[in-house]
Amino acid sequence: MFYVTRKDQKHGDRIVSAGTCTHIAGIVDDGVIMNSQEPYARVRRINDVSDYFQREGCEVLVRGLDRGALARLAGEGKTRYDLDQEFKNFFEVQP
Repeated sequence: MFYVTRKDQKHGDRIVSAGTCTHIAGIVDDGVIMNSQEPYARVRRINDVSDYFQREGCEVLVRGLDRGALARLAGEGKTRYDLDQEFKNFFEVQP
């Protein structure tokens, strides 16, 4: 599950651009995700987490995850992830 901003907005102590993925959670079963956020991880219902992010102005997207790319970005200290090129072709941010 990817949570992507619909517009430029505050995220923590900074402003992120529209189309920025601000949170990722992994699907573990029907209607259940592993929601990992430092310093812990919890098994949560998809609806609970998705409802929160939708109220915060995010789109909820289901997409395959390139684990190698995520590990590389995390190793570089990045906490924001742009959309992958294939998915960018189908996603347009409205001004």
